[in-house]
Amino acid sequence: MKAFILTIFPDLVNNFLSFSIIKRAITKNVLEIEIVNIRDFSNDKHKKVDDYIYGTKKGMLFKFEPLYKAIEYSKNKCDNPYIILPSPKGKLLNNYIINDLSKLKELIFIAPNYEGVDQRILRFINEELSIGDYIISSGELAVFVILEAVLRKLTININSFLDDSFSLFNNPFLVEYPQYTRPDKIPNPLNYIFTLNVPEVLIKGNHNQIIKNNLKNAISETIYKKPILFLNMLKYLEIKKKGNKKYYLNKFFSFFKTKELDEILYDAIFDNIIPS
Repeated sequence: MKAFILTIFPDLVNNFLSFSIIKRAITKNVLEIEIVNIRDFSNDKHKKVDDYIYGTKKGMLFKFEPLYKAIEYSKNKCDNPYIILPSPKGKLLNNYIINDLSKLKELIFIAPNYEGVDQRILRFINEELSIGDYIISSGELAVFVILEAVLRKLTININSFLDDSFSLFNNPFLVEYPQYTRPDKIPNPLNYIFTLNVPEVLIKGNHNQIIKNNLKNAISETIYKKPILFLNMLKYLEIKKKGNKKYYLNKFFSFFKTKELDEILYDAIFDNIIPS
């Protein structure tokens, strides 16, 4: 993958490139990055790239001309780039979008600052993406959130995703189940009469029981922490009845028998009605 990052803070971006997955991706030739300084395309003698906003709102906007020239410069170095502008008005980033972006070969990121960009630049991009319903000052941070998530798909073993939130059990609607490490028993700092224990099923080592337990806990965590995700999952759990039998048509849980999945769903929902 080749990525261009259009920014007014090239040193900041360069520092980010020396960390974590992004650094490994560059070292392994999975990723090639070019930092494009938007100021290089300004006709102003002071390399100014922003100006006041028309209307009543205070603050500054990226000017159209230098940003457009920076985009064109980057496009001319590509065959078929996909141009992304991080924006709170954009589509909320999710695993589906990351999967789609990870299949592309050329990405151009615009890192906005100030109050954003001149609206007319939107005619020349492919997509606005939001990393959440909040505001941050640095568009560079938003770019690296998106880029890091994409690179994770390209650099990490595919089997790792099957245990992650939003891809657990090949299901995009579940968060990860609770996890534990050694020791298996820890004194409760608030009450030393009791201990904080790892669930027994995880210690016994019965693989099938562990899988069922993990699925049940993942569903329970999703219901409690992200109920909208759980409701979306139920929509995709199509059920077909044939006589007295019913079948889950969805492939997410195809390795579970219908009765097993019924019990797991019931237990997970019951855990949230009467929490332990």
